[in-house]
Amino acid sequence: MFRLDRTAFRINTFEEADSNIHYWVTRPLEERLRAADFLTRQAYNIAPDAELRLDRTKFWMGKLEDQDKRISSGNPNLAKKRTMSAAPKLTEHYTPDEFFTFLEGSLDKYEYEAGKLTMMAGGTGNHNTIKSDLAVSLGSHARQNTNCEFFDSDQATYIPNNDAYVFPDLTFVCGDAQFQDEARRRLLNPALLIEVMSESSELYDRSGKFHKYKSLGSFREYVLVDSQKHLVESFYKQDKTLWQMATCFDLNGSVYIHTLDINLPMAEIYRRADF
Repeated sequence: MFRLDRTAFRINTFEEADSNIHYWVTRPLEERLRAADFLTRQAYNIAPDAELRLDRTKFWMGKLEDQDKRISSGNPNLAKKRTMSAAPKLTEHYTPDEFFTFLEGSLDKYEYEAGKLTMMAGGTGNHNTIKSDLAVSLGSHARQNTNCEFFDSDQATYIPNNDAYVFPDLTFVCGDAQFQDEARRRLLNPALLIEVMSESSELYDRSGKFHKYKSLGSFREYVLVDSQKHLVESFYKQDKTLWQMATCFDLNGSVYIHTLDINLPMAEIYRRADF
């Protein structure tokens, strides 16, 4: 007989919780069902060998509009959450305010460009652990040794040339951060941007996204970290037209980040990665 060990639970950060969600999304359906079955048995004190069956009396079929009315009549706050969490119609045109309102109730990540929304792929286990470790080490260094401020992947960066809002994995602003809005959700002047590349995002991170970032006058350094192998590429802007590129694939080597004036060991970047 299994028993739930409540001493193993702890309060965690939103980023850790987000990593946990993305971990389970990447697991096979059979594994997720086994985990859900185990938690259900623990929550309702059901014996491990007891047979479970679906209680169909709790389910009903109906049109989406009827469901919304049913939710609204019972709980207005729940109705608002239901509406905001619904997937957007990617073929329709949205204003920036509509986009950010939608994001408040969404577990998925989207980017905005000229009224259109694009859903971004969720991070893998390696992607999330590498990003978290970089945030801790570089964020701490920036606070203690530079005049640069760190922002995580929930911070939108506005690209005026494309009328686009994108969400870099890590963002650093040196000097005073400038925003398009009073809520400080739409950053205008990033200096250093870091992307942890996955198989699905590598092409976009290297090309389309990089070209968008280059249009920002404040942007001067770009670091691409591969989540599938030991590889880090950095690009540093020496003048208006010249970018210096450096590559490191040696786990015993290090990556120099100009903006923060730090040599970051590859072993520290990939210390929890599992290839």
